[in-house]
Parts: sequence; structure tokens; C-alpha cells
Amino acid sequence: MLSSLKRPEEALNEIRRALELDPLSIIINRIYGDILTDARRYDEAIVQYRKTLELDPNFATAHMFLSRAYQAKGMYDQAIEEYVKSNALGMRSPMSAAEVKQLYARAGWPGVLQEGLRQFLEMSKTEPVPPFIIAGFYAKLGRKDEAMKWLEKAYVERDFRLIMISVSFDFDTMRSDQRFIEMEKRIGLPL
Repeated sequence: MLSSLKRPEEALNEIRRALELDPLSIIINRIYGDILTDARRYDEAIVQYRKTLELDPNFATAHMFLSRAYQAKGMYDQAIEEYVKSNALGMRSPMSAAEVKQLYARAGWPGVLQEGLRQFLEMSKTEPVPPFIIAGFYAKLGRKDEAMKWLEKAYVERDFRLIMISVSFDFDTMRSDQRFIEMEKRIGLPL
């Protein structure tokens, strides 16, 4: 919560305290990486996710979040590698590891984002897909109108993930958009 309220130092202090109490907890170790990512301390986040994976190399969500930290740094080769590992360990995703690797080789990172979006939209026709996730794809692709449409849907559906829009790098392209700023206000997040 402290992270979503743009209070990264307090969030880091709390997670470090939790880590002191339970240094072998893989979830606490992973969340420490998440908070570092939210604070835009990507190099430290990558180190922390790697420490988490030393505790459990098969912790799929640690691979997924390490992939996101690499994405944030523009290190797409490494992001794909970690995505593939998380997929192999059972993380649910509309694209198989082989599809992602082939698509990345052929169309680069924008192609991966576009196909991921397409598959999530297709999936959303038959099963629930968090609107926040779809909004993030649109935002990363620079498609602000569509991102706002899906953020509005997330708001109406009370998607709990909305508390992270102020710190999620997925929405960095949206920060100066007045509609996005209004959404942050409606959610009650500090600007």
C-alpha cells in the first residue's frame, strides 16, 4: 500500500523489516523486488529477484516479475528469457514460450506486446481478464484512448490492481494525460 501511495522509502523500510523477520520467505523476497521496481530502482530489483530465485529457482512469479524489471530497463532479450522460464513453470499466459520467442525474433518487442494484447482481448471474450492488464498493454503500445477505455472498465469493475497505476511503469506513457490524472484522483491516489 505504501508503494502505491508513492511512499517508496517507507515501503522499502517495511519490506526490509519483514525480510529481517523471515529472510527465507520467497514471497517476501519477491515483494521486495516488486517494491524496488515500483520505486524505479530496476538494477536493485533485478538483484533482489535473482536472490529470490536462489531460494527457489522454480518460483514462477519471481521469473515473471524479473521479466518485468528487465522490460522496464529495455532489456528485452533478458525479459523474454525470464518470461519463457515463468511460462515453463506454469504461469498462465495466452502465448506459449515458443510463440513468444519466435515472435520476438521476427517482430521485436512491439510485436510481442501487440500479439499479447490481441490474445488477451480474444481470451476476454470467453473468460474474465482483468481490464487493468489490457489497459497496460495499450498504454505500453502508446494507444492512450484504448488504455483509458480499459482503465475506466477497471474502475467500474473495482479492479484492485488500479491502486498501482501511479507507480506501474506500464503507464509511464500516460502520466501527463489529463484523463489519466483524473483517474488517479478518482481512485484517491496522491498526485
